[in-house]
Amino acid sequence: MTTPEAYLSRDGENVVVRLDNQERFRIPIHNIEGIVCMGFMGASPALMSLCAERKVALSFVSGGGYFLGRVTGPVSGNVLLRRKQFRVADNPENCLKMSQLFVAGKILNSKTVLQRAIRDHAQNVNIPALEEAISKLTFCQKQAQSTMNQNELRGFEGESASIYFLVFNELILHQKDDFFMQGRNRRPPLDNVNALLSFVYTLLMHEVRAALECVGLVL
Repeated sequence: MTTPEAYLSRDGENVVVRLDNQERFRIPIHNIEGIVCMGFMGASPALMSLCAERKVALSFVSGGGYFLGRVTGPVSGNVLLRRKQFRVADNPENCLKMSQLFVAGKILNSKTVLQRAIRDHAQNVNIPALEEAISKLTFCQKQAQSTMNQNELRGFEGESASIYFLVFNELILHQKDDFFMQGRNRRPPLDNVNALLSFVYTLLMHEVRAALECVGLVL
């Protein structure tokens, strides 16, 4: 929800959105996996309790997208799982291997988006520019998978992000006068596209936190 004046409450097994003391929307709790409240809207203690019981993550972020807090129920899993997580995190070799998988997967997804743009919108995109970016991303992916240094891995991740966002405008097919990117920026985002990206990343972080906690891991 993004309306600052709205108030979230509980009615039985339903989440109810009220504005000016009038009901504007309701949805059964079992139909949702998470709630993200932007701005400074309120939520009733009864709703917080319902979300905790049903394992529906309830997160609060500021109007600028900064994470403020979240309401969750008891963390599932067991202490042995979390001890294993901490032991893995304390092992540099394990950390590097997992980081390589994360970074390589991220680069692969970037390539897939560009390849899909060529396949689905060949008449509306700069194919040579996208193909060049795909080639560079392929190189970064191979380097990320083979490096044995965390700092080098961070460098390849940053380089791949720069390559991807350099051609990001090719992915915008409509309302180009209003939606365009002149480089990735944040805190604060300086254009509409960066604002949308920051907003979606905030929602993604909410989902990641909720997914980790559901299996007993911590972030």
